[in-house]
Amino acid sequence: MTHKFGALALSTVCAMTIAHAVSAGSLGDPVVEAPISTVAEETWQGVRLGLTYNTEIASNTYETSEDVPFINGSNVGSDDLGGFLGYDFQRGNIVFGVELQTLPRQNPVQGNPTRVHGNMNSVRGRIGYATDTTLFYGSLGAARSDFDDGGNMMKLNGYVAGIGIERKLGKNSFVGFAVDHFELSGTRSANAVDASHTIAQLRIGFRF
Repeated sequence: MTHKFGALALSTVCAMTIAHAVSAGSLGDPVVEAPISTVAEETWQGVRLGLTYNTEIASNTYETSEDVPFINGSNVGSDDLGGFLGYDFQRGNIVFGVELQTLPRQNPVQGNPTRVHGNMNSVRGRIGYATDTTLFYGSLGAARSDFDDGGNMMKLNGYVAGIGIERKLGKNSFVGFAVDHFELSGTRSANAVDASHTIAQLRIGFRF
């Protein structure tokens, strides 16, 4: 009787052990959920080009001849169209790149219609912080402008610095707003010109 009871107990334990092993195997490995990422998707990288609508919100032109000042005033306000071409890289939320920009214009000095600021061109670096739909950035670079000094053409060189924001409209298009400040200077014979321009800019573009 004792032997039969021991054999029955042993059989029961073996059956329970096998059932537990089969049950554990059927559950499979535990599922580990991937952490939710807060990094912006790689959607700002690539070539971008577009148009700008520009208005000068502050300016000054200072000109001397043989170190004697004879012009010191603001420019006649103007609204002009321009264009840009650039390329951005993206690393996480950081976006950085380069941009070429041209602003065709004819902008006379206030009260001196024969002194006219012409086209302004720039090449600049940009760096900013991006979410999936919005980019905040700053820019800094070199700038150049034409200046008609009473019939004598002068080249003005200097720098441009700006801040801006861009907002995606879809996968490949965006709109933006920027404020750029130009500091330019040049000389011709005995004449020297220092000019500053602060320009507000609406931007629309496409990314490829």
